[in-house]
Amino acid sequence: MKKSARVSAYLPVILGALTASVGAVLADRTAHAMEFYADRRDFDLQQGSSHTTAIEIDRYGFVGPIAFAVSAASGLTVTITPNPAYGNTATATFSAAATASVAIQYLTITATAGDEVRGQDFEINVTPGAATQPRLSASPASVAFPATLIGVAVPNRLIAISNTGAGTTPAVISAVSLSGADASRFAIRSTSYNGARLLPGASCSITVAAASPGTARAHSASVGISSSAGDLSVPVTLHGTDYSLSLSPTSVSLSPGSSAPITIRVTRSVNPSAAAAGPIAISVTGLPTGVSAASVAVASGAKSAVLTLQASAAAPVTGTPVLARLTAAPSARTKTVNLPVGVLAAGSLSLSVTPNPVRIAPGHMAAITVSIRRTGFGGSVSLSLTGTPSGVTASTISTTGNTASLSISVSAATAAATYPLTVRGVSGSITKTTALSLVVSAAAPDIPWRLRLPR
Repeated sequence: MKKSARVSAYLPVILGALTASVGAVLADRTAHAMEFYADRRDFDLQQGSSHTTAIEIDRYGFVGPIAFAVSAASGLTVTITPNPAYGNTATATFSAAATASVAIQYLTITATAGDEVRGQDFEINVTPGAATQPRLSASPASVAFPATLIGVAVPNRLIAISNTGAGTTPAVISAVSLSGADASRFAIRSTSYNGARLLPGASCSITVAAASPGTARAHSASVGISSSAGDLSVPVTLHGTDYSLSLSPTSVSLSPGSSAPITIRVTRSVNPSAAAAGPIAISVTGLPTGVSAASVAVASGAKSAVLTLQASAAAPVTGTPVLARLTAAPSARTKTVNLPVGVLAAGSLSLSVTPNPVRIAPGHMAAITVSIRRTGFGGSVSLSLTGTPSGVTASTISTTGNTASLSISVSAATAAATYPLTVRGVSGSITKTTALSLVVSAAAPDIPWRLRLPR
C-alpha cells in the first residue's frame, strides 16, 4: 500500500481522538472558567477604620457559585459580600483594628469555583489611628516677655514642645522658624530640637531670645514649629517702655537747719501695665555743702516719690543756688534732671489768718486760710494750731507755697464761748506765731411756726 493511502486510512481516527480531547478541555473550562479583579490592591488603612474596594468577576460560560477566602493578617479582617458570589461583582471591605500593627501588611484573596482557583495579592499600609497619632503642644502656648525699658537687656524665655499623642509613633521636628512684623527683634538660641524624635510623653525645649526694645511699643512675632505631626505656632510679644521725670518745686531755697520736700513725678510709657516697668532708683549729686538727701526709689507701679533735702544748722550760705543733679538709674536707662538748690541766711517769717475771728457752731467745722510771707529763705513751713480746748481739733500741713488751709472741727458738746488760739509756723530754726480767735456760737434754737390761711 502506498504511504499516502495509509495516512488517509488513519486520518479519521486521529481527528476523532483530537476532537474528543479538545472537547473535554473545552467542556471543563466551560464548567468552571473564571477570573476576578479588584479596583485597588494597595492602599493606606488607618487603625480603627475601614476601606471598601470593588471586585469584578469574568465568567466564561460559567454561572455557578464562586467562593472567596482570605489569608490571615495581623489586626486586619476582610469581609466579601456576597460570598459565595453568583453574579459578576462583589465588594471587599478591609477593616483595621485599633490595635492593628502599624506596618505594611500583605494578604491574599482566593476565589474558588470547582477545581478552578484564582488569587489576588493585596498590599495594605496600616497607619496610626486618630487616637494614637503624634500630637504636638507648646507650653506656654504664647510667650510674653516682661515689659522692658529701652536699652535694657531682656532675659531669654523657654518653650517646651511635647508629644501629647498616644501609641508609639514619634513626632519628628524638622524646622523652627520666626515670622511676623518684628521677627528680626527675636532669635532662636537653642538647637536641641533639630531633628528631634519625640515619642509620646517626651518633650524638648526651644530658647527664644529678644533684643532690647528700641522703641516704647509692642513688638510681636511668631515661632513656627514644623513636624511630622503637623505645624505649631507660638506667638511672642515684647513691650518696650520708657519714662520721664519732673520735679515739684523746680528749685529750692533752704535756711540753715531747715528741710524741704521735693516731689519726683514719673511718667511711664508702657503697655500693658505701668507696674511692669519696675522700680526707678533716684540719687542726688552736687548739693551745696551742708545739704544732704537720702536716695529714694519710685516703686514699681508708683507715679511719684518724695525726696527730702536737709540743711544742717552749720550749712554755709551759698549766695546763689547750686545746680544739683537728680539721676534716675533703672538698669541701663539713666536720666538726669537739674535742681537749683540754695542756702540762704536765716530769715524771717510772717503769718496772717482769714477769717479772724472764725465762727463755728457746735457740731460743725470750718476752714481758715493762712498766708505765709518768707524773708531770706524759701523752705517749707509746717503749720499747726495750738491752744485748742476740749472738743476742738485742727489739721496740720507742711507747704512750700505762700498759702495753706487748716480745717477746724468743733464737737457738738463744746460750750459756746470765745477761745483764744495760736497758729504756729515752723521752718527749720525759724518759728512764727499769730493769734486766732475762735467763736463757738450757740446752735440756733428751733422756732415753732404755723401756717395761717386766710378765711
